[in-house]
Amino acid sequence: MYEYCLNDPINRYDFSGLQDTYIIGELDLVGITGMEFGVGFVFDWDSPGESGVFFSYGFAAGGSVGVGIGGGYAPNDVEGTATTFDINTTFGVSSTVSSDKSGFNGVAVTVGPGGGASGAVTTTTTVSVNDFLNWLDKAYKETMLALYKLATPCPWR
Repeated sequence: MYEYCLNDPINRYDFSGLQDTYIIGELDLVGITGMEFGVGFVFDWDSPGESGVFFSYGFAAGGSVGVGIGGGYAPNDVEGTATTFDINTTFGVSSTVSSDKSGFNGVAVTVGPGGGASGAVTTTTTVSVNDFLNWLDKAYKETMLALYKLATPCPWR
């Protein structure tokens, strides 16, 4: 019943209903200018059907090379366009802070080899559980309709 606050309405809350947590794998290839990529799984706690696989990419500036796996938190939905600042330390920890038009929109920490710092404008898209189920439903209906048309004799032949 209190899924939006992890079944602890006294100590936890999400008034906006938009908080996301996620697992991420990231790749930074920035030598003055370059690209940043991420892929992961986002957990949408207020609407589990909106959880799913996300893809993030964007143009970046700075000097950073790194790859990592970790996790993050976004007080608003993770999807959309954000400005990020990423620091890859030489001892294997990378931290990323992001903001969008509403202000602060998340932090992530990953572990992996790399070094440097960069800023980027990234776009994140999610293929949710609901998206996949809707695709399956549409594909099933189209297949059934095609089979029906094949099996139904044409009266004017």
